[in-house]
Amino acid sequence: MGIACRPDLRVALYSHDAMGLGHLRRNLAIARALVDSPLRASVLILSGVREAGALRLPERTDCLALPALFKAADGSYRSRALPLPLPDLIRLRSQAIRGALEAFSPQVLIVDRNPLGLGEELAPALRSLAMRGETRCVLGLRDVLDEPAVVEREWRASRGAEAVRAFFDAVWIYGDPAVYDPLREVPAARSVSDLVSFTGYLGPQQPAPDAACQRAQRAQLRIPDGRLLLCLLGGGQDGLPLAWAFANAQLPDDAVGVIVTGPFMPEPARRRLAAFARSRPRLQVLDFVQDIETLLQGADRIVAMGGYNTVCEALAARKPVLLVPRTRPRREQWLRADRLQALGLIDVVAPCDLAPSALSHWLGGPSHAPDISGVDLAGLSRIPTLLSAVLGAESEGAARFALPATKQAIA
Repeated sequence: MGIACRPDLRVALYSHDAMGLGHLRRNLAIARALVDSPLRASVLILSGVREAGALRLPERTDCLALPALFKAADGSYRSRALPLPLPDLIRLRSQAIRGALEAFSPQVLIVDRNPLGLGEELAPALRSLAMRGETRCVLGLRDVLDEPAVVEREWRASRGAEAVRAFFDAVWIYGDPAVYDPLREVPAARSVSDLVSFTGYLGPQQPAPDAACQRAQRAQLRIPDGRLLLCLLGGGQDGLPLAWAFANAQLPDDAVGVIVTGPFMPEPARRRLAAFARSRPRLQVLDFVQDIETLLQGADRIVAMGGYNTVCEALAARKPVLLVPRTRPRREQWLRADRLQALGLIDVVAPCDLAPSALSHWLGGPSHAPDISGVDLAGLSRIPTLLSAVLGAESEGAARFALPATKQAIA
């Protein structure tokens, strides 16, 4: 199906964003794909990450930061900053979301992860948009959400299929079913299989930066010469054990190590890590790198947690990767890493086996660029065509029913 140019096309993207930058970074990548395509969309991102302003926004894209939430290691949620009980904060966010979407009046709303939003905060806006009948809605899902039994239980408890049928015109799974197929793994998801399209993994679309760009970035970041060994902690909220293991690892004599902590590492921990790095001339700590893809392209090897975006970017860069995936509060990272390791695309160290010696062995051992020919990383290039298909579908408008109140699992 061809892509028609729609200069007036307005697209909104929502994610609840309570842990790290993953949801926001994925939505920014989708926004860039839509803005740069013949659709020429204008995009409003609704995000719970107030640090969104530090990221480079595509043209014709803006971000509305919602009052921030914090997700603890046990899976519970609380306000990140405002002294409000969780129900009050959800109510505040919900009113902001509905007001923004009614004012922006998007032709398409792409919802990340939870059909009704965290704590059902999106439900009032979805009902309002359905009554207007002018907005097509898409649910976007990572390939892996958690252990299949956990996803099955949550999907049934939250009446996920009914929420999708009530409000959504399509479901996009950001993955390759040859790696992980949630329709096969999670029986409850099969009830909406007629709405599902697999996009492929959302690998970067831009051409790889040349050597001159990589040298310029290293000079700007004051990274010394030598093979670059990169340690990525995602948002950094729970990345300190990996950071210390990497900081204490034995680096090869011809290499330099760079740790990117992410904006959510607690400040006292970040200061201790930076002070330690100053005692090691071939180790550097950076809080945040705006152009992480150029840094990835210039790396010789990558050690990282197993976040979705980092995995896509590292694979697309064709770099040797060692993942130390998170296993709680969800096992999403571990499950994806396990499948990719079985395909020979990455190496994995379990969190319980994390130690400087394990990283030293991998950093100093033989390596090879992964053969990514068998995994689909072209998701971002497909999204404009999939969105055109959604726009071309016959509209049900106000005929969609309003979903009764549910107990949506906060996830």
